[in-house]
Amino acid sequence: MKILHLINRPQMRGAEMFAVRLATRLQCDEVENAICSLYPPTGTNDYFETGSLRTYELNVSPGLMDRIFRVDPLVALRLRRVLKDFEPDVIIGHGADNLKYASMAGYLRRSARVIYKNIGTASYWSNTRGRIWFNRLWLRNVDCSVSVSENTRQDFIDHYSFDSARAIYIPNAVEVEEFDEASDPAVRRQMRSELGIEDGNVAIGMVGSLSPGKGQDSLIRAASLLIDKGLPVTLVLVGEGSERETLENQVEAAGIGACVHFLGLRKDIPRVLRGMDIFALASRSEGMPGVLIEAGLSALPSVAYDVGGVTEILTNGVTGMVVPSNDFQKLLVELEGLVNRPEWRTQLGEQARTLCRSRFDLNAVANQYQQLFDQLLSGSPLGITDSTALNADN
Repeated sequence: MKILHLINRPQMRGAEMFAVRLATRLQCDEVENAICSLYPPTGTNDYFETGSLRTYELNVSPGLMDRIFRVDPLVALRLRRVLKDFEPDVIIGHGADNLKYASMAGYLRRSARVIYKNIGTASYWSNTRGRIWFNRLWLRNVDCSVSVSENTRQDFIDHYSFDSARAIYIPNAVEVEEFDEASDPAVRRQMRSELGIEDGNVAIGMVGSLSPGKGQDSLIRAASLLIDKGLPVTLVLVGEGSERETLENQVEAAGIGACVHFLGLRKDIPRVLRGMDIFALASRSEGMPGVLIEAGLSALPSVAYDVGGVTEILTNGVTGMVVPSNDFQKLLVELEGLVNRPEWRTQLGEQARTLCRSRFDLNAVANQYQQLFDQLLSGSPLGITDSTALNADN
């Protein structure tokens, strides 16, 4: 079996990194995986490694043709060469523009089965008539969609009138063993020392691209208000993106520069998370945020807006606090509560680690994908509308 994974760019982003991890975990004598990126990286310091996986880079920069015709003929031409060389049995597009190009790849290689991995809330990102119409057109050539949460799966079905029998839920997952070494108390001391975080300070952190909709502006505002109350709060923001200058200006205007750390892109996320006390996610939209799983594996309690599949990871009052979407005052109250109650943070964090280790192990999720591929290639009816059946043997 040959599986071709389409990603946007060869960079350290959630969907792209999951594709590489999944492909690596599936790789064996009977299953060959390849990674194909559509566009060139936007920077050089977050280019990821694919190990022994076969890789293809189309390196087509989105331009006028893409905007006018919705697809770029150059992408199609180069993708056709990849299909001829690799001859995949399964083509899986991991989010975003990969829907149209995965669908197109299916037309170019009729024998392949096509899967689209829906990583977000379709009704949030695809909210114009033109985009909805085009996406429905591309979905006609998709054999199956995989959503990362039950919430986003149902939204996908409703938004595109997609056949529910072909809409599957398989959760995000991470390599839980990566977080074992980081659990050493010495790692925490070293990380906090590097950042200059004193023992009495409470570090609130977030990992994610500095882009519109991710909500770092809300976290900066919350940190400023907590600091004004005299609370020993430090804010740690991990990631890079177009909003960095705007966010840095916001920090400067608030006069809290000494209490906010912009770490940029990091490849040692388990270690960085270990230096935090609370994880916060103020995104306006999410699919199933893998960073919440990583935070849980790091024994961190999380405070997050109730968007997408957040509640399928985070249980309110058990592993963290779930806040109504865009309710900033509630977000502030929950953060303040955790800052003031270290024993409560510890309890929630330990419960989060237990839950995430049992539910979001990449080994189990890779097995679910393999079962799905086998069903598609055998021509068996999927007959699966949630993860229950796929999880039955794990």
